[in-house]
Amino acid sequence: MAVLGLVFSQSAHGELSERIEKLWQARLYDQAYQLLQDAVAKNELDGTAHNLLARSYAEGLGAVQDPVRRMRHVRMGAQAGNAEAMYALGEAYANGDGAAQSAMSAAYWFEKAAADHPMAAFRYAEIQLANRGALQGAHDPITMLRYAADEGVAPAQYLLARLMVGGEVPMTTGDDPVALLQAAAEGLPDARTALGVIEHRAGRHEQAAEAFRAAHANGSRRAAAYLGHYAEAGIGRPIERQHALTYYREASDIAWAREGATRIERHLRSPEILGFRVYGATRGEVAEALTARGIERADGEAHFDAYDISELFPEAAQAVLTAAYAPGRPAFLAELHYRIDAESTRELRRIWMEIDEALERRYGVAASHTRDRDAQIKTWRIEGTEIRLRTAPRDTRVHLTYHMVPFVDQLEEVLRKRSGRTGETSHVF
Repeated sequence: MAVLGLVFSQSAHGELSERIEKLWQARLYDQAYQLLQDAVAKNELDGTAHNLLARSYAEGLGAVQDPVRRMRHVRMGAQAGNAEAMYALGEAYANGDGAAQSAMSAAYWFEKAAADHPMAAFRYAEIQLANRGALQGAHDPITMLRYAADEGVAPAQYLLARLMVGGEVPMTTGDDPVALLQAAAEGLPDARTALGVIEHRAGRHEQAAEAFRAAHANGSRRAAAYLGHYAEAGIGRPIERQHALTYYREASDIAWAREGATRIERHLRSPEILGFRVYGATRGEVAEALTARGIERADGEAHFDAYDISELFPEAAQAVLTAAYAPGRPAFLAELHYRIDAESTRELRRIWMEIDEALERRYGVAASHTRDRDAQIKTWRIEGTEIRLRTAPRDTRVHLTYHMVPFVDQLEEVLRKRSGRTGETSHVF
């Protein structure tokens, strides 16, 4: 008799939940809430009904919003085995929203719902992977992640693709991280950004920029950082530093975007030489500015471009301009070096005085001035740029060097590694 009573009770609860769900689907929330209240009074709620009542209090559907009552019914629904309520309780523990924050408790409830709830499966996998196996769990997190991805959970597709690309999840036949990212991209800006990164690394910059723009339109700050990089470096379009600065500032929580903003701000205040501002100038920009003035390129090396500037100093025996670049893409100008050879000591002094007066007119008195038998050196410092004027009377030569900090340090590190020397400074000449 007791068994028959239990079967009858479960059947009655099921019928009640079906009636309430139909009212919800018809958006008749007031009627649904009234039935739920009646069932509360009779203690006739099952897990599904508890979950619906929790949603009523959470969203104010047929009832006044009440977070305390909402959590009470979330717990009761979870304890009664409702997957949606178990997932909601897991989120409450994960975020500390209505429950004390606890990754262990969150993983416990996500695990209980995982087999029937793809989002719970993803959250279980995410917590397990973040804690690197430190939490006990009945399910393999990668299996749960794959299940959630197969069910169309965009964050799961994104995370699984990232793990595949990073080599943390071995790929099996049929695995396609790009397809996963494409599936996730519609609803997840970070996935679209990741697609853009893949295109960028493959050199398909037009497709990459399109992906970054779409992700940025949906709020991805990482995409904004990449758009800043494209605008600053002139990838696929002319250099647009003001646009780049706007994008970099938007992505200021990303370290390299903050560095980019600082670089552009310094660029805008840096010295202007031969039609371009030196700090943060790119290799292509330098070449374009110099060739536009009719300055011809001479022989250079991997990180150096040399130019014949004799026409700028007609009184000199020889004049060469060397532009040295920091490693990487884009290759920012690290050092701009004038070497001017004079035919006599008298000509050398005249060239020195001409350059010195021009620098003082533009930048004021030098920050330092040293002189000995071998050399005379004057130094100016302007917004990350060190300008050094040096003469070596014994070889009748004047050197004028613009050092872009920290790019020159990056270049010298590469040169030290290449030469096998340590503790020795490398120079163009």
